[in-house]
Amino acid sequence: MGGAPFQNAKRDVDIWQIGASIMHVPSGLWFYGMWQEERNHGTKLGQPFDLSIRFPALPKMVSSPAQNENEVWFLKAGIKRMWTPLGATVVWGEYGQYQNQYAGMCGSGPQPPEANSTSACFTYFQVKQNAPDGDSIAFGNITGSEVRRSGLGIVQEIDSAAMHLFARWQHLELDVDGTFATTVKGKLVQPSFDDLDIFQLGGVIFF
Repeated sequence: MGGAPFQNAKRDVDIWQIGASIMHVPSGLWFYGMWQEERNHGTKLGQPFDLSIRFPALPKMVSSPAQNENEVWFLKAGIKRMWTPLGATVVWGEYGQYQNQYAGMCGSGPQPPEANSTSACFTYFQVKQNAPDGDSIAFGNITGSEVRRSGLGIVQEIDSAAMHLFARWQHLELDVDGTFATTVKGKLVQPSFDDLDIFQLGGVIFF
């Protein structure tokens, strides 16, 4: 699968997912929940390799099974009521967590010669240093990640036009665990990631 350093790697993945929704018709209150687990039985990522000879600040890569198994859960709840003669209005809130879905980041950027298809999750980041070094590249071994997703939304149904108008806000936060160092002086760093806010406005016409 893919090019260097993933030659001869194989993917064999099981995904288990379950979800359910319920609605109380008289009040319009509803709830939805979903859980998912993914397990990789193919070529395992996570074998350690040693870069400390060339980059003294970076210890030997540690083996972590996290990138071969990830878990997701997501909850959504709201209310649907006829508050206007236009049609039903739906208001909801949502929250979810995505654990260790970082396998796609493994191998990003130029790879060291020590890496191969079963190496630990070696990744490059562009980072901004506050020191005189200025911009530099950070590399590191990722051992875990978590994305937290929250949001609010509203849909207004317009029955006479067979139309739905919607507005939605989503907020995403990312935490990444691992050991990271810069290519400038080999300093150890811990990268941080800005939160992401997404605002959506739109409509759908059914015909």
